[in-house]
Amino acid sequence: MGLNLKLQQGVDSTENAIEEAKQEQTARESRKPPYTDEQMDEALKTVYRTGKQQDGADYLQINKGTFSKKIREIEEKEPERVKRLKAEVEAEKDTPQAPQKPEIAPEPHEPIQTPVAEEKAEEKPPTKPQKQSFSFRADQSKIENWKLYAETIGTKDIGTLWTAAIDEYISNHALTADQQAIYDLKKKAAEMAKKQK
Repeated sequence: MGLNLKLQQGVDSTENAIEEAKQEQTARESRKPPYTDEQMDEALKTVYRTGKQQDGADYLQINKGTFSKKIREIEEKEPERVKRLKAEVEAEKDTPQAPQKPEIAPEPHEPIQTPVAEEKAEEKPPTKPQKQSFSFRADQSKIENWKLYAETIGTKDIGTLWTAAIDEYISNHALTADQQAIYDLKKKAAEMAKKQK
């Protein structure tokens, strides 16, 4: 009897997961794209100029896979639009452009510091936290969901969301005494290495 109950729970769980996936797909398809037709036109023109779909995806700030699907859809449903955009790009190539003056960067002027001022500058820690890029691998569907979530809550940078999640995890999962001792030693060693640089 217990085996049948477990099997039924497994079936129910699978059916629920399928239903949730269908609802998510329907919701995703019904969402309005986060860009206008004019922005899509500019992205397509960028692709036709450079020959790289990644450039168009970057212009719209969406992933390349989504952008590739959108291009195929437009090419199938709106061939006139594609022809018009390609013609515009060709016309841009044929139009002679006026030579541009090279931009000259102003020479940097460094303030003259006295030896005392230099010593004080070295002692001060940076007031603005220095940032470093950190990445990890995850399923593409998960990353897309995280990006959508970040956009929904108004966070344009998914790194901010990840940082908050990791900080929350660390605050909710305290280290054991042994782990804390190891952590403190490693932190002290890292700080000493920074000072030696």
